[in-house]
Amino acid sequence: GEILILGYTAPEDFPLLRDFRLTQTVIDYPYARELNDFGQTIHVHIGVDTGMHRVGIRCERTEEIAAVYRMQNLAVDGIFTHLCASDSSHPDHRSFTRNQILAFYRMADLLQEQGCPCHGKHILASYGILNLLPDSSRQRKTPVSPMGNPDGQESERLAADYVRPGIVLYGVLGSQTDLDMWKDSLRPVLSLKAKVASVRPLYAGEPVGYGITYTAERDMEIAAVTIGYGDGLPRELSGG
Repeated sequence: GEILILGYTAPEDFPLLRDFRLTQTVIDYPYARELNDFGQTIHVHIGVDTGMHRVGIRCERTEEIAAVYRMQNLAVDGIFTHLCASDSSHPDHRSFTRNQILAFYRMADLLQEQGCPCHGKHILASYGILNLLPDSSRQRKTPVSPMGNPDGQESERLAADYVRPGIVLYGVLGSQTDLDMWKDSLRPVLSLKAKVASVRPLYAGEPVGYGITYTAERDMEIAAVTIGYGDGLPRELSGG
C-alpha cells in the first residue's frame, strides 16, 4: 500500500522517503523547494491551508500550488485540506467548515484551469466522516452537515478520493458527549488496566497525594493502584 506522512520529515531524512517509497506532505512552499532540491523523485500530497493555519500552502496562493505541480522531482499524487471545526454543530463553526470546503474546491477548479490535475483529493478526517457524510450522519440524532442536505454531487465532493480516519480507528472520540452520541457505532479497541497494590484508611481531615489536592471530608478507605506519573499518566489528573 501507500503510506502518506501527514507531518514533517527533516531534509536529512529525505533519503528514507526514497528508500521506503513513502509519500510526503508538502507542508508549505519553501518545503516543496527543499524536497525538489533533493534531486530524486519524491511522491507528495500537497497540503492546502483553508483556515486552520497550521500546515499547508494558503489556498489563495494558487500560483505557488501550481508551481509545486511543475517541480521536476516531485510526483504529486494528491492534494488535501483539514477541517478544523467539523466536530462542532455550532452555527458559526458549521459556516466556517462550509467556507473551508468551498475554498478548497475553488482552488482545485483554478488549478484544473491551469493544467494541474487535482487527483487524489481528501478533505474529511474522523469527525468529518461522522458528521458530514450523509450515510454516517443518519446514525446520529442531529446531523451537522454544513452542506445542508447534500445531493449526490455534493456528497461525492465531500468524500473526495480518500478520507482520513484517525481517532475513530480506536473506537473513541475527543469528548464523552461525542462518544455517547456515537456509542452505537464505535467500540473502543484499547483498554488500560492496573492492579490495586494496597488499601488503607484515610481519616477525616487528612490529605492524600501530590500537591495535597484532596482532603478527606470523612473517614474512608483509599487504594494505591500500580500506575502513575512514572508510567506516563499525567500528574494533573490527580484528585480529578
